Amino acid sequence: MKQLLFVTAMNLRNLHQRFWSSMVIVIGMAGVVGVFVSLLAMSDGFLHAVNHAGRADRAIVIRAGSEEETGSSITREDVAVVADAPGVLSRGSGDDR
Repeated sequence: MKQLLFVTAMNLRNLHQRFWSSMVIVIGMAGVVGVFVSLLAMSDGFLHAVNHAGRADRAIVIRAGSEEETGSSITREDVAVVADAPGVLSRGSGDDR
């Protein structure tokens, strides 16, 4: 325990000699933590958006062979086919066709 206190006291006494190099390390670590926190926040926001975007009256149409909605795209012709399908609500009518 004496050795730990001695080493800590010695480091604190010599802090003024290595102030700027210590500040570079502190600022660098703060930058890394800031980037890491922002990446985690973006990831959490994206997951929240994907998990809460669906509704019971909304269907997601994906192309054949696609395993998830983010990796799918459909053409305008496919959109027309889906829009004209039976049971699909038309925009503004409130009735299904």
